[in-house]
Amino acid sequence: MRIAALHMMRLLCAFRPKLIGSTYTGHIRKGSDIDIHVFSDHPSAVTTVLEDERFPFTVERKRIIKQNEERTFTHVHVTGTFNFELTLYPLDKVNYAFKSLSRERRSRSDDRRAGRVDPLRAP
Repeated sequence: MRIAALHMMRLLCAFRPKLIGSTYTGHIRKGSDIDIHVFSDHPSAVTTVLEDERFPFTVERKRIIKQNEERTFTHVHVTGTFNFELTLYPLDKVNYAFKSLSRERRSRSDDRRAGRVDPLRAP
């Protein structure tokens, strides 16, 4: 699954992809998908890349109210040998420390082992 994740991350490198979830941690189970955060102010920019590569996908917008604040999140579900869930965030959130990414302090070598590398520099 990490190889498939790396392939997708390279494809979406313009959107600063970050691998998260069970594929990142290695706690994959039957039915796991590959979760990737991508960053763009224009969701259509991401879906255009997927269309150009002929990936089947659906777009879902989830409305969440937390602490009296409403937010809408855009998820792109890509189906294939492995299923992907791409969560889109605005470009200004690219350096935000999401809870799912910051629960524990990770070293660069941990990131490399998990596939969190610059897709353009990966071998």
